[in-house]
Amino acid sequence: MEKEIKKINSLLRFYYREKVIVTLKLSSLNNFIIRGEIIKKRLFPYRYIIIKGSEKAPIKIFLDEILPNSIIPLDYEKKENKNNRSSLPKSLRYKILKRDRFTCQACGARGPDIELEVDHKIPVSRGGTDEESNLTTLCKDCNRGKRDKV
Repeated sequence: MEKEIKKINSLLRFYYREKVIVTLKLSSLNNFIIRGEIIKKRLFPYRYIIIKGSEKAPIKIFLDEILPNSIIPLDYEKKENKNNRSSLPKSLRYKILKRDRFTCQACGARGPDIELEVDHKIPVSRGGTDEESNLTTLCKDCNRGKRDKV
């Protein structure tokens, strides 16, 4: 039980710092579910948290009432894309577009009615990097046709 409480405490500490809205199931009250933001966390003399949900008054919950593996974050999302890598900086995108004279390097399309994108010559999924030499300008159609090919 002590090991489970330490695990719960660790998760709650992280969600408290990040101000994440969580869902908890309580062992008391027949698996009652509480949803809200942790506004206070106390370990001594008693282990408890205070959650502020949609109710008017905050709720005090003791850690031993929380069911293990029932803590679910609701609105936590990394500030990176789904591949756990950050997107290219806008300044680098502009530099590549300017270098390529705002022209698709595959079909030569240009102009205000063509949507241009900066693409990796060697895809990141195959070990490509974000270096300027690995980036090129393609129109949306050419980029979609290329997919992850080299």
